[in-house]
Amino acid sequence: MKSWDGKIAKAMNNKEKTLSVGARGEAEAIKYFKKHGYCIIEQNYRHSHYEIDFIAEDDECLVFVEVKSRSCTDPDNMPYGRPSSAVTYSKKQRLISAARAYMHERKFYGKRVRLDVVEIFFDTAPDVKSKKVIKINHIRNAFGA
Repeated sequence: MKSWDGKIAKAMNNKEKTLSVGARGEAEAIKYFKKHGYCIIEQNYRHSHYEIDFIAEDDECLVFVEVKSRSCTDPDNMPYGRPSSAVTYSKKQRLISAARAYMHERKFYGKRVRLDVVEIFFDTAPDVKSKKVIKINHIRNAFGA
């Protein structure tokens, strides 16, 4: 029984680290957007079973943003694929549905819309707080919906 409890504790600890890296990635992406002149309208918008990480606006567009974060040693040579590869077809469809629901709820008719993906690459420091951003890749209009 103890070995099973240990496996559960380890799995939960890994999940907490993943969530922390994800939350940290979202915070870094928001800083990046603000630095580049965007206004952050909303964070963690939920519709049905999907969440939009954040919604930003500039003079031209309303931008729905999905953030994907990874720890790595070399962002240009990732053995398991780039973070954006985790945005699957079904995830794209849910993001589009959530964006449409947001625009309908908030009555954002007539505004140009863009769906972006931001990849955040962290170093491999063991503690989430001490991780450093080594690269940010902003993919504008990531899937042209």
